[in-house]
Amino acid sequence: MAPQRCRMAVASLLLSLALAGCGGSSVEDELAESEEVLRESRAEVREARDAVREKQEALETAREELDQVRSALGEAEARLAQAESEVDLQATDALLFRGIQRKLLDAKRLAHVAIRVDVQKGVVTMYGTVPDAETRDAALEIARGFPGVASVNDRIDVSGEGAGAT
Repeated sequence: MAPQRCRMAVASLLLSLALAGCGGSSVEDELAESEEVLRESRAEVREARDAVREKQEALETAREELDQVRSALGEAEARLAQAESEVDLQATDALLFRGIQRKLLDAKRLAHVAIRVDVQKGVVTMYGTVPDAETRDAALEIARGFPGVASVNDRIDVSGEGAGAT
């Protein structure tokens, strides 16, 4: 906008000079008026440059703050992902535990035995005492066949013979 005013001032000066030659107002008056317009235009340009510089500084500050906030967001998202992973793991272990326990309780062959199940990170460990190897194998098969089980540790005693093989 300021360069346009400068052009207007120059055009005004030229017009004044032309009119002065045609008997218009004095050249000195026109020149003084044009110089005033030129001074005002220069002041406006300085003000505009100062305003631009000020806004650029504010923009840089805002960008730095944005980078800091983005970094904090990234850290918070990483903590959230870790917490969700831990919750999912616990929920998965709890679901595995309940599902396997339910299948063991529903199995007619296992109705007269007590088998305890522990689940940690998808690994099932089974404890208890059963009358024979077939009953133990049936319990282990239920756990091994359950979706999401990583492995099964056998700690089931057969009629007091000691812990079975893993």
